[in-house]
Amino acid sequence: MLGYRADPSRRLRINREVALFVAERLRACDDLVKEVDAFMRAPTFMEVFGDPADESTADANGIMRIAHRLMDYYDRFLELAEECRDCSVPSQYAELLRDCSRFMNLPVRDFGNFIDDVLVRFEELRVSVARGDDDVWLDPVLLRTTTDDHLIWSILDRLNEID
Repeated sequence: MLGYRADPSRRLRINREVALFVAERLRACDDLVKEVDAFMRAPTFMEVFGDPADESTADANGIMRIAHRLMDYYDRFLELAEECRDCSVPSQYAELLRDCSRFMNLPVRDFGNFIDDVLVRFEELRVSVARGDDDVWLDPVLLRTTTDDHLIWSILDRLNEID
């Protein structure tokens, strides 16, 4: 919605609640990034695409399952980011929560870039097929995850300062 923010659904009132909330979200985000990376590096992930030299070996249903699983991961990243945005903290922790939200938005942005790359690849494939190209070889699309070391260390330093 344009500039409208609903009332926060979660209110954290004491410093320990804030510290626990932020630490849990950081840990969940890190775990989820690792899970996605392991999923996409697993041999079973690539096997559904079949032999590049023989398109008949691709598993269309397997590709759909992978696409759904990737979107499940994306939804989980969105949920983490939303939990941070939909939370209220005492004013002395507002900047910490904003930075936590910024950190949670990094994998959401990375997934958006990944989806954009997939769409570009589909367009390249469509153009190649329309030209009548027999052998179409395209580089794989990778999900590149980024981090902001300055941001994470700033968050961690402030978490350590909370008694």
